[in-house]
Amino acid sequence: MLRTQIISALAIMALGCIGCSSPAKKEVPSNQLLSAPKSQQLEGVVEKIKEIPKTASIWDELGGVIVGAAVGSQIGEGQGEDIAEDVGSVAGETAADQKYGKSIDELSVKGGNNQTYTCYVQGHQFTVGQAVTFSLVDGKITAIVPK
Repeated sequence: MLRTQIISALAIMALGCIGCSSPAKKEVPSNQLLSAPKSQQLEGVVEKIKEIPKTASIWDELGGVIVGAAVGSQIGEGQGEDIAEDVGSVAGETAADQKYGKSIDELSVKGGNNQTYTCYVQGHQFTVGQAVTFSLVDGKITAIVPK
């Protein structure tokens, strides 16, 4: 019994020491510091805003097609019913895109360095000609705010 307790105590101590040990601190090599992304903050003006429509999810569109076809099948008989189902399907898909589809805007921003940058935003209040401040990381806009 005493032997089992001693072995258990030694096992707990060994596990405790393993869990408490921490690896030695490592220094970051200087060549990795130089390869970090370059970031900068610039001021500029919104030159162009282009809306890019996005469709609804496939499930929303499928639901629209099914509902549209079901409504279309209630109209007419024979070939007229087939046409009504097809039209209902297309109308249902279009309705789903209009209701559940979202659009994003592509902003073209001219920086104070006379270079033009592009970013994509959703639900914004930017206007053409508006002064903005933006952050670049590796030449790409990562944040943009009105000035």
